[in-house]
Amino acid sequence: AAKDKKLHLLAAGRMDIAKEFLGGKRKILDEVFAQARQQLRNLPDEEYCKFMTKLMLEAVETGDEEVIIDNEEKRIDQKFIKQINRELGPAYKGNLTLADEKQNLGGGFILKRGKIKNNVSFDVLLTKARKELEIELAKELFEN
Repeated sequence: AAKDKKLHLLAAGRMDIAKEFLGGKRKILDEVFAQARQQLRNLPDEEYCKFMTKLMLEAVETGDEEVIIDNEEKRIDQKFIKQINRELGPAYKGNLTLADEKQNLGGGFILKRGKIKNNVSFDVLLTKARKELEIELAKELFEN
């Protein structure tokens, strides 16, 4: 009975240490992702436009979506959308339009076609990346 209690206490202690460790890693992740969000917003114009072009070309499904941008967005404009439409090529309609509606996205965009919305905002991208990282961290922690 004493041996069982000792084993139980050791296991509980290990779990507490693992939880604290995970909590510390989460705090670090909070800081890292806050910095990443800032860095994305502050990319030089050319890099930002290349990044947005890549994201938009990957996210387009039909080529006739509306592009909803952030309230503060200055770099995704009619000229940018025209360029994307040219780059879409023959497989797509190349009729993307800039929506009159703007939203508080924190960067990135939403592609809207009818009632379907594809959210490619920085918050969504970073949340997805963070979840994947947290799964990896949890696997690492509880492997042993």
